[in-house]
Amino acid sequence: MNKIFKNFLILFLLFFSSQISAEEKYWDNEKLNINLDSAKSFLKDQQSKFKSKPDPIEGIWENESGLYLIHREDDGSKFFRMYIIEGYEQSFVDHEGSWEATFFTDVDRKGTYGFYSRVWYTTQSNTYLYETEGGWANINQTGNYLSIDYIELSKSGVDMDGSIAKIWSVNSVSSNKNIEEKTKPQPQKTKPKTKKTYYDFWWVVVLIAGLLFYLYTATVKKPKKIKTKKKTHSNSGIKESLLVFWRGDVSYGISYWVYMNVIGTAISIPALVLTDDQIDNFSDSATLIFILYVIILLASKLYLVVGTWRSAEKYKVLKEKQKESKIWGYLGQITIVLSVVRGFVEIFK
Repeated sequence: MNKIFKNFLILFLLFFSSQISAEEKYWDNEKLNINLDSAKSFLKDQQSKFKSKPDPIEGIWENESGLYLIHREDDGSKFFRMYIIEGYEQSFVDHEGSWEATFFTDVDRKGTYGFYSRVWYTTQSNTYLYETEGGWANINQTGNYLSIDYIELSKSGVDMDGSIAKIWSVNSVSSNKNIEEKTKPQPQKTKPKTKKTYYDFWWVVVLIAGLLFYLYTATVKKPKKIKTKKKTHSNSGIKESLLVFWRGDVSYGISYWVYMNVIGTAISIPALVLTDDQIDNFSDSATLIFILYVIILLASKLYLVVGTWRSAEKYKVLKEKQKESKIWGYLGQITIVLSVVRGFVEIFK
């Protein structure tokens, strides 16, 4: 019995060690002390060591997340390691100097590489977990652009496909100006500014909506003032016209079809036409303008909803006095409620 158990334990350890060695073929938890100068020197030494033309994938690469070194393995095989030289995002900063991925040439397709890479996840306790993901990478004809396509989404459902650009290689002795500027000592490492989208200002919309709701409830409870004509301002006519609709004194037909539907649709056209991708690509000034437009749009929509709703209420009172059907008043109010619900769903989905 002990002999069987020992044999089983040996087989288990062999299998487990083979799995670990297989994983460690593509990445390593040990960090290296690496920077731009040492990475460039290492690539030059590799060329002298193997006395062969560097592979197009070898060099220093960069994208919005960090700066990377890709070089051939020391045995001169068709496997290439990728190290993080410098991180621009926090997760990449925390893993600077680590071997994160391995590329290997596809003998059947020129310029195509298979790869295995670590994908990191941040837990609630701000610790990192990782898993191995694979895919295919394709280098363009100039050798200065590498597109990376993962076979599957991450565990959290994120599409990790992307690309990196080569900014230095042994082939081009005259290095890129950007890489030279990076070698200069800098007093402080600053994180790149992240572009704000209109979703980042959702709290402004909620705040304005709350204030407008309070304004509406406050005005409903106020008793009607005694009608006195005061001509103290030149724009009193415009104010009075706005108040006439707000109080529901405009006929129900005009309120519902002209104000609620025609005018309400017209002022909503920019929000209906613009896509999320277009809005996300706005400049900072354009984003602020769009936020102001959304606030004005919400205020206008509330104004139209309140005026039309009150007009419907007065329409129902009139029909009740005339002993006629109030169905059109109810139907109009139902469509108003449905449009408001749909609007909030579109904003917060």
